[in-house]
Amino acid sequence: MAYMMAMQGAAKLTVDDVLRFVFPVDIAVNKAREGNIDKQGWQAIFNAINMLEELVRMRVASDEDNMIDDLQQTVISILDRTRQRGTKALYADEVTVLMDLRAAYADVLAGLTHSQYYDAEAAVQRRLRRVVGEKPPKGVHIISES
Repeated sequence: MAYMMAMQGAAKLTVDDVLRFVFPVDIAVNKAREGNIDKQGWQAIFNAINMLEELVRMRVASDEDNMIDDLQQTVISILDRTRQRGTKALYADEVTVLMDLRAAYADVLAGLTHSQYYDAEAAVQRRLRRVVGEKPPKGVHIISES
């Protein structure tokens, strides 16, 4: 049994694995484009951004073009505008950024092992629990339902 777990940890994610992990992001991006994204959709987008950020921290992926910061700023802008004006419509450049997220997430996942994916996922969960339980550091934005 241990050797099977070790093999799975070292094995690359399959196409089916990548599609399964990207599918919620794909649905969310499409709903955002239509102007009817819900909390679950935003959660899928946040999860993908957080995973990409963690994979960069792990040095499994790179962020040479500062895409993660652009993604975060775009989502903050969309949600702020939604709260202030009540509109869920996106600007063309925001749609492009979300579509780029979907593509980048799929590309990065396609090169990962199971172990790398689950290590990143666990690190994201630990960081979220820590951040939610304390005052966030400067530059960290906590997005809430209110």
